[in-house]
Amino acid sequence: MRKSLLITLALGSAIIANAQEARRPDVKLNPVYNGVKLTSVHHNAILRAGGSNSTFTAGCENTLGSSGNSYTSINGVRANLVYNPSINTIAFIHRGNPSGGVGANSGDYFWDISTDGGSTWNINQGPAYSVSGSPGNLGRYPMGVIYNPAGNTDPANAWVAGFGTATDGAGWLSQPHCTSKLDGSNANQEVESFVTGGFMGDIPSSMTSDNVGNAYVADFQDDAVNSQAYGNVNLWVTKGVWNGGANKYDYTNIAVPFVADLDPNDGTPLFHNEVKTAWSADGLTGWVFTISHVNDPNFTSSQNAYLPCFIKTTDGGLTWSTPTMISFNNFDAVLGAPQAGYNWTMLFEFALTLDNAGNPHVVGAVYMLDPVAGQYLAGAGAFGICDIYTTDGGATWNGKFLATTQTYQGVWDDNAGGTVAERNRTAVTKNVAGDKLYYVFFDTDTIANPGSENVLPDAWCIGYDLTTNMQTPLMNLTAGSLAEASCIVGNVADLCITNGTTTSIPITYQELSNGSAGTPSFGTPATHHYVCGQVDDAAFTEPIDPLTITPLSTVTTGINNFENAVVGVAYPNPTADMLNIPVNFTNSSNVKVSITSLVGQNVAEFNFGKLSGLQTLKLDISSLASGTYLYTINTDGSQFTRMFIVK
Repeated sequence: MRKSLLITLALGSAIIANAQEARRPDVKLNPVYNGVKLTSVHHNAILRAGGSNSTFTAGCENTLGSSGNSYTSINGVRANLVYNPSINTIAFIHRGNPSGGVGANSGDYFWDISTDGGSTWNINQGPAYSVSGSPGNLGRYPMGVIYNPAGNTDPANAWVAGFGTATDGAGWLSQPHCTSKLDGSNANQEVESFVTGGFMGDIPSSMTSDNVGNAYVADFQDDAVNSQAYGNVNLWVTKGVWNGGANKYDYTNIAVPFVADLDPNDGTPLFHNEVKTAWSADGLTGWVFTISHVNDPNFTSSQNAYLPCFIKTTDGGLTWSTPTMISFNNFDAVLGAPQAGYNWTMLFEFALTLDNAGNPHVVGAVYMLDPVAGQYLAGAGAFGICDIYTTDGGATWNGKFLATTQTYQGVWDDNAGGTVAERNRTAVTKNVAGDKLYYVFFDTDTIANPGSENVLPDAWCIGYDLTTNMQTPLMNLTAGSLAEASCIVGNVADLCITNGTTTSIPITYQELSNGSAGTPSFGTPATHHYVCGQVDDAAFTEPIDPLTITPLSTVTTGINNFENAVVGVAYPNPTADMLNIPVNFTNSSNVKVSITSLVGQNVAEFNFGKLSGLQTLKLDISSLASGTYLYTINTDGSQFTRMFIVK
């Protein structure tokens, strides 16, 4: 099988072959390997741990628990690994592995715990969540936080809280959450079922907490239970408030309105199933980020591009700002002009953190996208890892190029007749003060392993000191360690550990077992491992190159807004029989659509009566002659006009 075909399958239908394990549908685009690279980038000096180097290395190497397969945390870095500095405790949540003696069901949740900063571990603590019934709510994709009571310094008094999604083997039907002591005792579990017409979540993308003890889970509203298609109505922030009497989180689902622009090719929302949040220490200021396209239905900012979009609260989630999209139109200044017919986009997973000033940093890969052909450029050097950040609370934004990678992705057998792809799993972590950020991604060293795709990854890192405005070189943290060329399905903790001038970055990865094909498989039991990347302050030797940073503009108000409604892009256009116009009516309105020729002759009218909410106005124009026409939407005295073509 050709490599390009294999990767296309991994990004499309093949990943869904193992139905009860599938994370989510991927973007509707094909990767293209044509050798094109970014034309104007700062190429980092690459350093490897070990040898004559003395400013960074790997340490704290330990074997953790095991899971029934690799799906504990696929599709990008997830919130499986957390660190609490008050009790010097690291916690990693994973699924069970009955064949290895870990739980009775692979849908159970277990914790691996270190109370000494990663030196020693107690593994497979639990189950914190256990599946009951047949088939029951089979737990998948767990994430977690540590709840530490105010002022406590004893790990024995702390709790771990897990959260995930559940399936019956056919589709996603609920979200389980659980709490327990660090040793797995006092376990408490609950399951919230998805309800048609109500809360219909999917697979949460992130879980985090604030310093007050609240927990936050981010997700989106499906258009139906089990569908995994964005309903284009709202995102979800599920907020947990600690219940000291019951020793558990009480969760409330907060709907955050978000209506994405529509793909003119098929009328579906331009939305990638990835939502993340970050919160101030007091829990009042919160940011919700997703990769989408919003408020730009005529595509003045990169047609069909998936761009960072955010919504902000300053009152703990009671009220939210209007969704704002960050445009990549200025990225030419840093990355060079894209190939003709292409624009800049994000596509897959991203990472999010707040710095010491409470400003968000969105970190991920920026690609070249051909919106007409529905493809993007892949391969080494064709895309860049970038930090999208603000220094003033979101009033202005910048894009900073960090590095290119040596590979694009790795593809593994899923032991069910298909394949699974993992890319570079970009992450960002920080020290407790938030004045040092560490950008981490997992990439195969093609100098040590020439000709390899990303199936032998190491942990690579660039550190950034916000106080001195200095950064480290691009460092291979795991070269020379047990984790060298082994960091498959790597995860990075939200916080780092600081000991004097040395920062330790907590990292987990998986050791795969062979499937029926005799090769390492994501569908067979996996052993989890821990390693920490240790970076000394002396590694911050490079001044920030101003040529790697460009200002970015924002889009906050949709061009197609008019009184009582927001209108999407009509499709297909040109058309021969039916024209579909997506409209979100903010108030109940009487709706009529008239069609006129360019000389003002009225050629058709459609009365839809009173409508509200998200609707698709379907106009049968099969009787019209070929040519150019105008459609006008009238809603109780307000009107909106656009052009379309009949073939």
